Amino acid sequence: MINPEFWIYVICTNFLIDTVVTHTAPSHCELFSKSNLNQWAKNDSSLLKDVQSERKTMDMILHHLKTDNQLVLWSFSPKLAFRY
Repeated sequence: MINPEFWIYVICTNFLIDTVVTHTAPSHCELFSKSNLNQWAKNDSSLLKDVQSERKTMDMILHHLKTDNQLVLWSFSPKLAFRY
């Protein structure tokens, strides 16, 4: 398994990243509904664990970019974005 902390460090120290566009939001973003996710999880026993892992990775990326004062915009939906 790839260690996300290692890759986050490598990428963020070699590139200036001021905008992030992802499907998965960091954990501080409000979750509007989990109903569709719970529906999918009925057929995939590891889905909720995978989603939690994805959000943890997004949190690590966010923390690193904010620490380095690089991040300006994070968009995770066509209608939602956070400016830092």
